[in-house]
Amino acid sequence: RDADSKARELENHLFKNTQEKDKLSSMIKMKNNEYDELRNQYARLEPELRRKAEMEISLQEQQNHIVGMAADIEGYERRLKAQEQELEREKNFTNE
Repeated sequence: RDADSKARELENHLFKNTQEKDKLSSMIKMKNNEYDELRNQYARLEPELRRKAEMEISLQEQQNHIVGMAADIEGYERRLKAQEQELEREKNFTNE
């Protein structure tokens, strides 16, 4: 009788363990499916992300070029202003 009770207890324990294993196995399958979906989404997005990064680099290079051109223009403007002032001084000097 004690052996039957022990056997039922072990069967019960085995049944619960099997249920838990099945539940965990199901969760693992679900997580694997989620992972596969995320990997597929990344595979679809990766070329776009790479292209965006390349565009950002290109835009930064263009911006740097524009900043350099603006500095050149400012330098030209300063030189022109200095030349205008020099011409104005020469004009005033010759008029005196």
